[in-house]
Amino acid sequence: MNKDFRTKNNQRTDNRESFQEEISKRIEKFNELESFLTLHVSPKENEINILKNFFKTNNEDVSASQLRNLFDEVKRSSISNIALVKIKLAYMASRTEPRKKGYHAFISLYSQLIDKALELHEKTEEKKVDYHKGLVTFLEASIAYQKYFNKLKNNAYEL
Repeated sequence: MNKDFRTKNNQRTDNRESFQEEISKRIEKFNELESFLTLHVSPKENEINILKNFFKTNNEDVSASQLRNLFDEVKRSSISNIALVKIKLAYMASRTEPRKKGYHAFISLYSQLIDKALELHEKTEEKKVDYHKGLVTFLEASIAYQKYFNKLKNNAYEL
């Protein structure tokens, strides 16, 4: 019986590791997080295509209402209390089925974006870039692509 317990425990550990690997794979193209926080200042084609392709492959796992709820939360906050949104992200992730890896990937990505925005805000004394606005713009773009690819699945038009 003790051997059975160890086997099941090892399987759970393997499942968690493979889940984390899958999430990491889905967001690996978002390596330059700072450039995604400045989309509202200087949108670059490469970043827009990365975000577009993320939702092209993960749109079924992320609903527009989930994104809008997060959007409302972020828009109401400020950069000084944006860390509280990470608590909301943890709650949202805990309520979502593990098989919706695209959603979990998005939550992980957005959590990393918040960390990067806070880090940059602390480092930058001149505050030339509004990183809170960058977080909002990223979510606006996310909602747009999620809705677009969800409609595309039902119709036959492409961007």
